[in-house]
Amino acid sequence: MFEKDFSEDKVKLRTIKGIKFKLSEKVVNIPNVGKVKIVGVLMEGQKKVKYLVSTNYKKKAENIINEYIKRCKIEESNEKPTVFRNSPVITGESIEGISRF
Repeated sequence: MFEKDFSEDKVKLRTIKGIKFKLSEKVVNIPNVGKVKIVGVLMEGQKKVKYLVSTNYKKKAENIINEYIKRCKIEESNEKPTVFRNSPVITGESIEGISRF
């Protein structure tokens, strides 16, 4: 979705909490949900774009990233109940992915 945006001049370079990012953002309309902002994030040293979504489409991309960073730290500090560890929603891989962001 955003790959071509990262090769053009639409990319914003930002440093948030010591981490360098390339950002691209779009507001899209999702049926039965409404407008959402999708932020494509390419972190320094990474090759894959990560996508963050906010239902507050007026919020700045940098603020959306800050919320996700804060949320990940909260989730890391709370131990996951064993019943959820092998669920399709929360797997070891998804927990690891959250921790790395």
